[in-house]
Amino acid sequence: MRKSLICLGGLLLSGALGLAQQASLGSAEITTWPGIKYEVIRLQRIAGDRLLVGIKLVATDHAPKSGTLIGVKVPVPSGASPEDIQLGRYDPKPFSLATSKITEEKTGQEYAAVPPLATGPQYIPGEIITTLVPGRSEILTVQFPLPPPPVDASGAPSREKQTVSLFLPNAKDPIAKIPLPPAN
Repeated sequence: MRKSLICLGGLLLSGALGLAQQASLGSAEITTWPGIKYEVIRLQRIAGDRLLVGIKLVATDHAPKSGTLIGVKVPVPSGASPEDIQLGRYDPKPFSLATSKITEEKTGQEYAAVPPLATGPQYIPGEIITTLVPGRSEILTVQFPLPPPPVDASGAPSREKQTVSLFLPNAKDPIAKIPLPPAN
């Protein structure tokens, strides 16, 4: 019997964070999953000079009615024993945002996702295994080091709005021109 993992954490916490109510800050319409798109729904500065990014995975009307697996398929070798299969050795693994990157658009500096600070009300896991059917969505978060503020030619803080491009796993293109939230 195959085991399934249902990730409810993102759904339960999304209301508390106000993530579900946020307007999209950008989206990647084309992913390697049929009918699935990413939406950036929140950018927030958090403790530790970090940037928290809320990502919504949305199954559009173009997603298969039977659903799209959001996970990593594990190939079953031709010589796999029935016991190994029953024990779940070849079950899909969770999909993760851990390989995501952002690029500060003015400098071109890249920042890799960092292990999350799993504290506070803003934490939602960055990995999931689920099946999304049309009209359904899930929320994940990923954290990055906060890019330093831009400076002008004289070295003074720039008044120009700082933007980043977000590169997400399985997205065909980056989500560009996402404005960073201002410093408090």
